[in-house]
Parts: sequence; C-alpha cells; structure tokens
Amino acid sequence: MSSDIEKIKERLNIVDVVSSYVKLQKAGINLKANCPFHNEKTPSFFVSPGRNMYHCFGCGVKGDIFTFVQEFEGLDFPGALKLLATRAGVVLKQQSKENRDEATQMFTVLEEATRFFENNINQESLNYLKGRGVSENTIKNFRIGFALGGWEKLYEHLKKEGFNEKMMFDVGLVRKTEKGFYDYFRNRIMFPIFDSADRVVAFSGRILSGENEKTPKYINSPETELYNKSQILYGYNKAKHSMRKNNFCILVEGQIDLILSHQSGFSNTVALSGTALTRYHLNLIKKLTSNLIIALDSDNAGLVSAKKGSELAIIADMDVKIAELESSKDPAEIILKNKDDWHKIIKKSQHAIDFFINFIEKKNFPERKFWKEIREKILPMVAKIDNKIDQAHFIYSISSKTGIPEDSLREELVKIKNNVRNSSEKFVQNNEKILNPSSRAKLTTGQVKKTERETEKLSRIDIIKRKIKGLILWQKSLNEPSVNLEEVIKKFEEIVGEDFLKEEKNDFDLMFDTEMNYLEIEDASYEIEELLLNLTEEFLKEKLKIIINEIKKAEKENDEEKMEKLLNTCNVLSKEIQDKKEELLKLKKVYHSN
Repeated sequence: MSSDIEKIKERLNIVDVVSSYVKLQKAGINLKANCPFHNEKTPSFFVSPGRNMYHCFGCGVKGDIFTFVQEFEGLDFPGALKLLATRAGVVLKQQSKENRDEATQMFTVLEEATRFFENNINQESLNYLKGRGVSENTIKNFRIGFALGGWEKLYEHLKKEGFNEKMMFDVGLVRKTEKGFYDYFRNRIMFPIFDSADRVVAFSGRILSGENEKTPKYINSPETELYNKSQILYGYNKAKHSMRKNNFCILVEGQIDLILSHQSGFSNTVALSGTALTRYHLNLIKKLTSNLIIALDSDNAGLVSAKKGSELAIIADMDVKIAELESSKDPAEIILKNKDDWHKIIKKSQHAIDFFINFIEKKNFPERKFWKEIREKILPMVAKIDNKIDQAHFIYSISSKTGIPEDSLREELVKIKNNVRNSSEKFVQNNEKILNPSSRAKLTTGQVKKTERETEKLSRIDIIKRKIKGLILWQKSLNEPSVNLEEVIKKFEEIVGEDFLKEEKNDFDLMFDTEMNYLEIEDASYEIEELLLNLTEEFLKEKLKIIINEIKKAEKENDEEKMEKLLNTCNVLSKEIQDKKEELLKLKKVYHSN
C-alpha cells in the first residue's frame, strides 16, 4: 500500500490537485487562494510546491494531497486513495479479505452486490428504462441493475462469494427474521448510490410497472455507517466536476430526473433521492459552487420542499433560483417530451424570492390576503439574507410589485427579527438563576484567560461554548424542544463555573446559523451531549497545563512536598481526561448503532 501511495505522490503534485478544486494565484515561490475550508475575503491559504504541502494561516488546516482530498470531498483515507489513484493512473494492489479493514469490506460487499444486479438486468427492466428515455449507454454509465424476485437470490450469491451475514446486514442488503436472512431488495430496478470517491454506499430500488399499487414505488437502503441520506446526494460523484466548471448546480428530486438531465447536457445535476434538502447537502454543493437551481416536482409537495430548501440555501449565503416546471410535470417528463424545453426552463429560472412573489401574485388574492401572504411567507425569507445590498434589492422588488412602501416592509423585517430576539432574551432571563457549581475542581473562563489568552485551546473552548449557546437558543425558539434546556444549562454552568452566556447583539445571527446547521436533526440531544463532553475535556486539559507549569516551578524550588501534591492532582486530571474520552467514544457508538 505504501508503494501505491508513493507512486501517486510521484505522479500528482500538490499544485495539480489543489488547483483542480481552487483557483490559485502566484505568491513568490508559493501559491495562494481564499481558503476552501472557511469563509474569508483575504487569501490566507498557501500551497508550497517545494514541500508538496498546503497550509491555511486563517483556520490552521494543513496537509498533503491525501488530506486535502479527504477534507474537500468528505472522504476517508481509502476513499481519497481510490480517487487519487484513478486520477494518477495507479492500479491499487488488491488485499485479501482477511486483511481488509471493516469499512473496506463493507464497500467490497456493496460492489459485489452492484455487479450482481448489473448482471441480472432483464428485458422488462430495459424496456421500462428505455420507455422513460434512458439510453443503453446511460444504463451502463450509472450501473443500473435489477434485483431478482425471490427471497434469497442476492443472499445466496454473496454467501458463495465468502461474505458473512453480519456484513450483508450491516450494509443494508439483507433483513433478519427468526427464520433467518432474506434480501432487502426484490424484483426492483436498482440504482446504486455512490459517494464522492465513486464507491457504492447504498441503493435505491424501483418497482416495475404493474406491481401492487400499495407497494412503495421506491425504497432506499437503510442508513448504515457508510450511508446517511441527509449527507449524500445521488449523482454527486458524476456531477461535481461539471458543477465546478459551470459554476452552478441543478437540484432535482429523483433518479430518473437526474439521469435524463445528465443525458440532456446538464451533467451538473444532483438529486435528493427521497429525502429533504439538508445543510449537509448544501455544504457538499457549496464546496463547488454557491449557485443553486432548485427544479423539484411542480406539485404541492415539491413547492413546499423548494421553499424550505431555498430558505436553507439563503441562510447558507447561496444564490438560489427556482426553475418553474409545467403544472403536474417532473423534469423527466419534460425532458422526454423535448429536452430543449428543459434547457429553456433552466435558463429562465428565477431567484427563489422572486419566484414565490410571482407565485403568490398568480393566486389573485384580495389585497389584504395578498399582503398577509407576503408578510408571512416572503418577508421571513428576506430576513434570512445576510447581504444588506441583496436585502435592499428584494425590499425594493416587493415594494414595486405590491405597492407596499419600502419603509413599511423594513419595519416588518425588524419585527420579524425582534420576535426571534425577544424569544432568546426571555429565555436567558428565565434562566439567570445561579446554580451551585460542582465541588470538583475546574477552571473558570477567567483562569483560562490568565493562562494562555490566545492559545488554540482557548479558541476551541470559545467555539464549543458558542455552539452550545446556538443550540440552546435554537431549541428555545422551537415549539417542542428535543432537549431538556434547564438540564443542559445546568451542565454547562457546572463545567465552566459561570452563568449561562449573556445575551449578545449577534444572538439572532447565531441562532439562524445554528438552525441552518441542525435543521434536519429531529433530536439534538446527541450533538449537545457531545459538545458538553468536548467542553469538559478542554477545560480539564487547560487545568492540567496549569498544574504542569506549577510542577516545573516546584521542581526549580526543590519543593518536594508541593511536587508530590501536584503530581497527584496531575494524575487525577489525566484520569478524568481519559474518562471523558472513553465516555465520548461510548456516546458515539450508541448514537451510530441507533
């Protein structure tokens, strides 16, 4: 494996790899760019051809071609290795099944299942796909296959290939009953779902026409260690280069929509594949482009999804447009009829706010109802726009179309923001009661600042505290919080030795940012518990630093008694840190097993 890595490094240099993702500028013997891993206006991301490394002096990220691809593509090391090996023309050495790690084995069994489905595609499946406009070349390109009828066809095949039941179950290929295992997918057209490194992580299966109407048309693999539907977009592996090249992304609903959009020339298309748009999806897209065109189905469900998705994209500071589809038609139907119509629709797409203003206008509501719709559905979207110039543009646009004075619109925007702000303020006021700190020794924020004010650890403490505060403010704004807020605040105050963070002028923005990051999470208890454990660990580490410095002083003073006491304290703190690490590990295992 090490020889493979060296071969890849010989064939690919850091400049070649990074420049395929980020536009680099000359900076003496080095190159620079705006960091792709954090928002910045002044370039602080530097690439060193001599060292074959990159380093951002803004956020601190650094590494080689493998770490860059891992971070940018959201891959593990084997995934980055596979991607770069393909690019470098290096054929990776095959390992025996016994020597493969668990993750690699999971990818291997999914790949074998994909080949099995491909080899079993039948004429009925081909007829259906061709009837929808899918070409033979596209079928091969997207590796579409067929899951045979019967209960154990795939299971028996994989058993013959040497894969065990646990592995099949863990990747979602089989289900378990008291009588044994049976295939998860049966008698369905199979669409493999890939990660960024072109590795199969899951499947989506569609029944053929004429099946029982009560049977779901599509079923997707259950979530696994490899597959989280809120973090993976169908077709992203094939769309990413075109997204970067064309500087925009088209978002559609299903597999056929995506496939036909690719066939029609828009290879920068990705699909949701049966789930809502999430901040993880947007993060994937935003790595490559900030321009998004939402082209979901034109039914009510599609419009609701488009509105929610556009709001998330606006919060993420993306330029989001909506493609207006013909009534009751999806992209696949439009493309099948005439692909030129699809091109026109994409070209005529409107900014989301303009789209929904026009949508409300077409309803021909009475004036009072019309204004109510604008106030309740449009202005909250405008309020989420961070750029004041863009916000002013839409205030002017709404005023021009509705006749509502701009001043009135601005007043309403202030009210919308104040409603959220007041909610946050009330929450803080209701929780100002000082709770007794834990008897266990811990650092206060003031003590930490005295130790190392500008250290990375202090920065990390502040970041974690801010994340916790954002989660609390966001949860408070919900009708039904998923966590016990009083308990969370109590734990927070016990850790830091101070009252809950005081209200700040940017609390409103913090809450919106948190909402963007966690909107699709139904239960935030895991995220908060993880952050609290991280915070505890960081404070303990700072305490340990102080004790170590005290030990050095005592050593210079030859104060053996003091040294002994400090060493005992040091051991206690080290044990507590290790306990927190183990507690965090257990928490992650429990969470990922559910």
